[in-house]
Amino acid sequence: MIEQEKSGKYIAEKRKQLGMTQKDLAERIGLTDKAVSKWERGKSMPDNAILDEVCEALNISFNEYLSGEDIAEEHYADKAEHNMKELMVENNKESKGRKLAVGVMIISVLFIIVGVYGMVLIPGGRIMGFVDIPSFTLLVGLVIILMIVSGYLGDFIQALQILFKKKEYTDLHLGKGISSLKLMIILNVFVGLFLTVSQCIFLLYGLNEKSGIAGMMPLLLLPLWYGLLLDLIWLPCYFRLLRRKN
Repeated sequence: MIEQEKSGKYIAEKRKQLGMTQKDLAERIGLTDKAVSKWERGKSMPDNAILDEVCEALNISFNEYLSGEDIAEEHYADKAEHNMKELMVENNKESKGRKLAVGVMIISVLFIIVGVYGMVLIPGGRIMGFVDIPSFTLLVGLVIILMIVSGYLGDFIQALQILFKKKEYTDLHLGKGISSLKLMIILNVFVGLFLTVSQCIFLLYGLNEKSGIAGMMPLLLLPLWYGLLLDLIWLPCYFRLLRRKN
């Protein structure tokens, strides 16, 4: 696996050896110094389209960038083969990740369809007592869709792997996992509140006697309740990862 932090430190080291500032390097490749700063801190990597320019500006080879260190000429062939294998493994993982994201997206859409069908098309399905399956499925579906769109679903899955000790991790992985759990917690409350307000609006629009909504408020609050209930699961996970970082 390519280590962003190691490669980032290598970029910073070579830049300083050449007497360049981050701004100098950025100007040579037509970017901002903020982009260079992110590379050197391991927050991101140069795009493939400009990677050759970065290597040329720093007088390093592509393999040295991937390795995050200078490579002696006698070891260059072995290191190049190793890096190629690592890239193939990483590309395979990315391909599997994309397939997983598509599968999760389809399942999420099905959840949303079931939720909408139960809340709108089935008479009385919007409020089915204390256990409101349509509201729950709609909440879960929308939250997962938003996680995918925001690009945090992979980090969230990785956070769970770290929690169950099924994956070795760096500080960068840990930070991304913490951010994804934080977003999940926020989205559960936000989407729950959104669904609660939406149901109140639809009910007010359909009721002849507006006062009837007061007696239904406990049931209308169920989506928000489900969001808070899910957060009771994710909050301990969030704090566990936070303790590991500290």
